[in-house]
Order: sequence, then C-alpha cells, then structure tokens
Amino acid sequence: TIGAAYHQAMQLVGKTHQATFNATESGGWGLTAGYAYQIAKKVYVQVYFMRITNDTNARYNVVFQGLPSAPGADLMAFGTGLRYQF
Repeated sequence: TIGAAYHQAMQLVGKTHQATFNATESGGWGLTAGYAYQIAKKVYVQVYFMRITNDTNARYNVVFQGLPSAPGADLMAFGTGLRYQF
C-alpha cells in the first residue's frame, strides 16, 4: 500500500472582541509519503517520510517529536514500523 498527503497552513489572521490580528509569515506546508508491505496475514511493515516547511514566523512541528522547533525551522522525519492487526 502506498499513500501520500499534502498539508497546508495559511497565515494566521483573525479578530477578538478587542483587536484584529495578522501574523505575517505564519503559514507552512507539509508532505508525508508512506509505504506498507504485508508480510503475513495480519502483519505489515511500514516506512514513511515527512517534511514540514515553515514560513519565517511559523513553528509547525512533527506531532510525535514533542520538542518545540525554532520559528521558521524546516523539519524532516523518517520512520519505520511494524503493524499487527488483532
């Protein structure tokens, strides 16, 4: 099985009851691609790659990484896994 996803975050713009805000350069985008191969009836091995590109003031991150990134940092992740279906 092959899969891919594209993600995009737009600039942060909004209003509160007291002010309007526009956070310039706060967007970003991400790309995820993965492959899973069935090695037994209920067992799969999988591999994936993820890339996140942030605008200058954005701090989007790889969810499972857990550590905050610097504003504007571009991130990449690679992983493997074994999945068993009960």
